[in-house]
Amino acid sequence: MLQASSTRQIAVTVNAITKIFGEGDNSVVALEDVNLEIKENEFFTLLGPSGCGKTTLLRLIAGFEHPTSGNILLYDQDITFLPPYQRPVNTVFQNYALFPHMTVRQNVSFGLEMLGRAKSEIKETVDSVLNLVRMEELANRRTSEISGGQQQRVALARALAPRPKVLLLDESLSALDYKLRQDMQLELKRLQHETGITFIFVTHDQEEALTMSDRLAVMDEGRVLQVGGPSEIYNYPKERFVAEFIGDSNFLEADVTSVNERLVRIQFYTGKEFEVPAFRDMRVGAHVTVAVRPEQVTLSNSLDAATFTGVIENMVYLGTHTHYIIKLSNGSEFTAHIQNLRGHDRQFEIGGAVGIALDPATIQVLKD
Repeated sequence: MLQASSTRQIAVTVNAITKIFGEGDNSVVALEDVNLEIKENEFFTLLGPSGCGKTTLLRLIAGFEHPTSGNILLYDQDITFLPPYQRPVNTVFQNYALFPHMTVRQNVSFGLEMLGRAKSEIKETVDSVLNLVRMEELANRRTSEISGGQQQRVALARALAPRPKVLLLDESLSALDYKLRQDMQLELKRLQHETGITFIFVTHDQEEALTMSDRLAVMDEGRVLQVGGPSEIYNYPKERFVAEFIGDSNFLEADVTSVNERLVRIQFYTGKEFEVPAFRDMRVGAHVTVAVRPEQVTLSNSLDAATFTGVIENMVYLGTHTHYIIKLSNGSEFTAHIQNLRGHDRQFEIGGAVGIALDPATIQVLKD
């Protein structure tokens, strides 16, 4: 079994990377001044919509593309223009690219044979990685005769066999059904922990990214908008795109009434004021947008002390919680997700007036 290092070096450094495809009027900026540091033994995810540049960045790290400017370091060694076969990096592709006429064992051993490894070493390594991905019982089955989830495990075993320093995974779970994807998310996390290898995972699935990642980078239009742990990205989005792309959010307008070091006081249209953290300089009188997650609010039949009041326009029972759509007194729409407690069904009714209370700790001021 591969062993994790006890240190936490920077495994991959992406330094001011820009990638432009084409020339002149036909040029397309795929990446623009991207900077990242990915730690050793970290499960790091590049998350964003299709066309945001995440796969291009993965291909640059793998060596399948070269940047227009900037450089990439692997453990402080510049690998920007090294060919893929000279990089201690392996990739698991979306389609797995297995040899269907070969057995599971032959698929995993093929790359080691091409590297000129000794037969005894190949057997020992193949046995080890097949055990790691729990495929030893199907070692002699052709890959055309096994399921999609099993093929994914074989692709992982083949990529892990040469003991890469970094493993790249390009939307590698997207072809699986929902339940199998959930199972493989846990498997990938287990493999990363047991091997100690740095995993860099590309996905457009927000739930997948939050479930698996130690840290993630949210990307859009070739730029990295925010980097952080799952709870940080979810609870403290800095830009509207991040708050919209990951989970649901209510966006509210407010005015800054006072500034005190890293705290600002904001006022909503109802006159209610809150003191909240500010991650950037703001001036008194500035108009700002704030994000509030639907599950982080409280509904009440008492209207007097509420931050906002409104009328329930629709409600959807979803088992663990009920989704309420509320028309606020200023005409805008607000959503609330309220946990369903046994014995407290149907707390609110469509057409009923309701008060909405906010916790200052859940109010996030966004960038302009």
